[in-house]
Amino acid sequence: MPSGHEGTVHRRATRWLFTAISLTIVMLFINVIAASRARADRRARRFFDLSQDMLCTLDSAGRIVEANDAWKQFLGYTPEELQGRHLLDLTHPDDHHHAVAEALAVFKGDPSVGLEARVWAKDGRLHWLRSSSALRGEDLLVRFGGEEFLVVTPDAALYMAKAGGRDCLVQAPLVES
Repeated sequence: MPSGHEGTVHRRATRWLFTAISLTIVMLFINVIAASRARADRRARRFFDLSQDMLCTLDSAGRIVEANDAWKQFLGYTPEELQGRHLLDLTHPDDHHHAVAEALAVFKGDPSVGLEARVWAKDGRLHWLRSSSALRGEDLLVRFGGEEFLVVTPDAALYMAKAGGRDCLVQAPLVES
């Protein structure tokens, strides 16, 4: 059995060794959690990027933080062109009031599943779009697309609907003046 000075050194060495082992175990757990989070972030990013629905996140001022590539396919805007723009800049002025009211409700915690508004495409055409929104942290996630949208052209409106898993165009009366 160690005595005096040797005992103190032994206790300190044991304490140091125990601390080193504990810190190593904690660091291993942190690395496992960080790697798991990174995998989840990559999966979420992949889902966002590959979605056929137009997805974007907005900051609390209504500016687009990020958008996916579906915006280019449907409205002609690249994600880079949209970044920093107010979503209301793309919305028909007559639809601003109810779009803002819906956004304020979402920021208060209410769900939004059926806002319909006219949105300008890059080529100047209007599209009737249905959106849903959810607040996550400080960002508002907005989803456009899904079941239906309406393209307003100078001559007529074409209604796009999903029917039996395929897209169908239906002539509809022009609603835009």
